Amino acid sequence: MKTLRAGFDICGDEDIRATQGIEAGGAIQCGRHLEAGWGIRAGEAIVADGSIRAGESILAGEEIRAGKGHGIFAGLSVPVDSWESCAKVKARKLPPRLMSGWWEGLELPLTLS
Repeated sequence: MKTLRAGFDICGDEDIRATQGIEAGGAIQCGRHLEAGWGIRAGEAIVADGSIRAGESILAGEEIRAGKGHGIFAGLSVPVDSWESCAKVKARKLPPRLMSGWWEGLELPLTLS
């Protein structure tokens, strides 16, 4: 799948993967690994039972949480010196096991265009 976009929640029992981006007006809930070649954005929470991986930014209006023993990886497709602008991670609080990306916290309101 190239891009996955919904104006509401996105839920899946298995892996959710997109070669470009994943965007939900509500929450994103994934039963295994969540991965996007570009970025991941949700108006509410981003929660996966596995790892969360994005080539660029990960933005959530609520929490970002990976499964037990798994990490959160932003900026996998951009140079580290570009993370401040291209690999932002935003949520209400710093996610546990944030392994890569530029933590920026939450800037309210988070709008989806």
